[in-house]
Amino acid sequence: MQPPTPRERQISDLSRYEGPGVRVALVLLCIAPVVLVTLAALNVRAAAAHATLANTSLAGAFRLWFAGPVPEASYSGHLVLALESIDTAVFQLTDSPIALFLIFALWRRRKSARELLALLNAG
Repeated sequence: MQPPTPRERQISDLSRYEGPGVRVALVLLCIAPVVLVTLAALNVRAAAAHATLANTSLAGAFRLWFAGPVPEASYSGHLVLALESIDTAVFQLTDSPIALFLIFALWRRRKSARELLALLNAG
C-alpha cells in the first residue's frame, strides 16, 4: 500500500467541507443567532419582572448594572436576580454576532474548498 500523494491528501482535505458535518454546522450556526436573541429578550423580560418585584424599574436595574453594585449595600434577592438576567442577556446578545461571523467564515471556506476541489479534479 502506497502512502497518499500530496494531491490526494489535498483532495481528501478539501472534500470534507462537502460532508454532512459541515452542513449540520452551518444549519446550527444559522439557528444560533435567532435562539440567542430570543433568549436575551426573555432574560430582559425576566429582569423587568424581578425589578418590578424589587420596587424599581428595568431602567433602574440597568443603571445599577452599568454602575456596578456597591459591596457595602444590601440588595433584595429580586434585584440580584434582575442583575443576573441582564448580565446573561448582554452575553447572549454579544454572542449572536460571533455566530453570524462564523456562518460567513465557514460559508466562504466551503465555497473556496469547492472551487479548489474542482480545479484539482480537472487537472
